[in-house]
Amino acid sequence: MPVNSYQPARQGASWEATIKTQRGRVKRRLNQTPSLKKCLQDSEWIADAWDDARDATEKETGISYEKFPAKCPWTIENILSEQWFPQIFEIN
Repeated sequence: MPVNSYQPARQGASWEATIKTQRGRVKRRLNQTPSLKKCLQDSEWIADAWDDARDATEKETGISYEKFPAKCPWTIENILSEQWFPQIFEIN
């Protein structure tokens, strides 16, 4: 999810639709494989997933990996909430 949080000009209907689609996919997989829910409580798993997201975002946007927080700034509850969307971050 980090990509458009760091690119405010790209936060539009498509951005929201992408987040909603990805949330739906995650929830479907959690329902299909309940054992995955344990991963969402594992801080090392979350850290690894965040690291992967930072790496993918750098490749997609050209924004340096180091510009993103070292630790995911959002809770799993927020990320999976249908009403919540990430805040905009400024890149210096």
